[in-house]
Amino acid sequence: MAEVIFRSSFCYLSMDNGSIQGYKFQLPRIECCGICSRPPATITGIACPLLFLIVASVTELGYLTMVDIAANLAQVREKIEAAADRAGRPLEEIKLVAVSKTIALPQIEKALPAGIEILGENKVQEAKAKHAAIGRQVEWHLLGHLQTNKVKDAAAIFDLIHSMDSLRLAREIDKRAAQAGKTISVLLEINLAGEETKSGISPEKLPYFLDELAPFPYISVQGLMCIPPYTEDPKDVRPYFRQLTELFHKVEACKPPQINMTYLSMGMSRDFEIAIEEGANMVRIGTAIFGPRKQKD
Repeated sequence: MAEVIFRSSFCYLSMDNGSIQGYKFQLPRIECCGICSRPPATITGIACPLLFLIVASVTELGYLTMVDIAANLAQVREKIEAAADRAGRPLEEIKLVAVSKTIALPQIEKALPAGIEILGENKVQEAKAKHAAIGRQVEWHLLGHLQTNKVKDAAAIFDLIHSMDSLRLAREIDKRAAQAGKTISVLLEINLAGEETKSGISPEKLPYFLDELAPFPYISVQGLMCIPPYTEDPKDVRPYFRQLTELFHKVEACKPPQINMTYLSMGMSRDFEIAIEEGANMVRIGTAIFGPRKQKD
């Protein structure tokens, strides 16, 4: 039965249990009185002015997006274990990054007792506020593109940066790390398909890029990361994951200084099982744990 969380004399907002691809969360159901002579309201396009403010408020608090995080997390872990078993790999070598970008702090705090050990954020400013509240209960990973003017804050927050993609950024990370008296761990983002809309180092340029990192003693490269092109069928990304794994092992065999091929970060909610089958030992999963995110206007 739906739980009514807001009611006026004309309209009400309720929550219905729902799921997508087996992952559980709650969905908003808004009944509009029609007094405004507009179509029924929806969460992505709220037509009724009587509901707009209350829906915006509760959505910002994270009320509308999820709900059984523990069940979702257990299901994700089962799928990770099954994929590892198919690949003949030990479960213990695969790390799960729970992608908490745009997820409200109360939801994240509910997720921690379920056993989440690593949180992944896309933006430094958003992570800064969450880090201030949660602290070092978990590891913090930066997944999104890092601007040079955000490196100082990133150096103070994140245990691993997944997205180093240029010499300019490397120079700034090394400088800020030296000032903080610490070594910063990074992954090199690889643009496998040469997509102009994505950041990343091309596979052909990677050997030269590794050589150029030699003067930066405060950077510790820990592996590679990729975001493959979007495909309608998740299975179509398999060749990209395989390509990154091959590249990972080539670098590993060369044993360049300051380079430790520890992590191969690839695979998200729709394709992480394929990524594990192809060699990933770090997967980045958000929607399958926290439910669908609030849509941007």
